[in-house]
Amino acid sequence: MNSNVKLVEIFYFAGEFCNEYDQVMRGHQLEQKSEKKHRNKPSKLNDAEVITILIAFH
Repeated sequence: MNSNVKLVEIFYFAGEFCNEYDQVMRGHQLEQKSEKKHRNKPSKLNDAEVITILIAFH
């Protein structure tokens, strides 16, 4: 039970980090001048889930 609570806390902090990181990165990205279409297919897991899995298996 205790390890599940810790995992939920790690997921929460990873989610908060990702939200703040995305806000900061929006202001620092370069503009695309190319009219070429790019495919931005969303992944199955969000960034917070990936970070939590990496921390848990580390």
